[in-house]
Amino acid sequence: MMRSTRSPLGLAALVAAGALLPTLAAAGPVRPAYRTAPSAAPAREIARAYVVADAARLGAGAVDFAEIAVTDEVRTARNGVTHVYLRQTVNGLQVDGAELGVHVDRAGRVFHVTGRPVAALTQRAAESRSFPLLTPEEAIEAAVRAVGLGTVERLDLLEVGGGAERAAVLANAAISELPIPVRLRYFRVPDSDLLRLAWNLSIKNPSGAQWWDFWVDAESGAVLGRHDWTTDASYRVFASPKESPNDGP
Repeated sequence: MMRSTRSPLGLAALVAAGALLPTLAAAGPVRPAYRTAPSAAPAREIARAYVVADAARLGAGAVDFAEIAVTDEVRTARNGVTHVYLRQTVNGLQVDGAELGVHVDRAGRVFHVTGRPVAALTQRAAESRSFPLLTPEEAIEAAVRAVGLGTVERLDLLEVGGGAERAAVLANAAISELPIPVRLRYFRVPDSDLLRLAWNLSIKNPSGAQWWDFWVDAESGAVLGRHDWTTDASYRVFASPKESPNDGP
């Protein structure tokens, strides 16, 4: 015969929990704990102001949000909630892997925040390179080698942008069905606050099988991160919500 393994204390706890159920049911649904007062300001302004004001609660300092990019803003018509997605920025470069979701109700109150910021952001950036050793072409070659797409014979330069990102668009139909956008970013090493200066680029396999985002170390040429859009439709929680790798920040 099987013997019960529950202790008297365990049984008492179960009885007590059962007695509480009617009380909890009578109390009604649990309401969110609002982090801000109602506001008529645009949701993105509410979100930006909130992360600066409540930086300590988020595990960072106000200075860590001195530069912050709004990467997307989505309103849910059913309940009036606006989801604002932010990314930390330093030295004019966005930090991929340092995203926050700030969720604002129809009354302009912040009630939920997702993500974890990088603390001491300026210091972390100073510990990384400030200037790339690799050219955009060399970064593309490193990405192509990593996925075995062959040898890059040539790359046609279609566009050159200015600014800290040193953005460019290159093309070679043999390795990418679409033009290849390249830009500098800081890459957050997973499960840490360490940053690496990296070239972020996207390549669409001419066979149509893969559409990759790459982060290539701007010093060593190592592939720090890779994301295949064709096998993972959950990019919103990985980084910023976009419809494709070419949809901006």
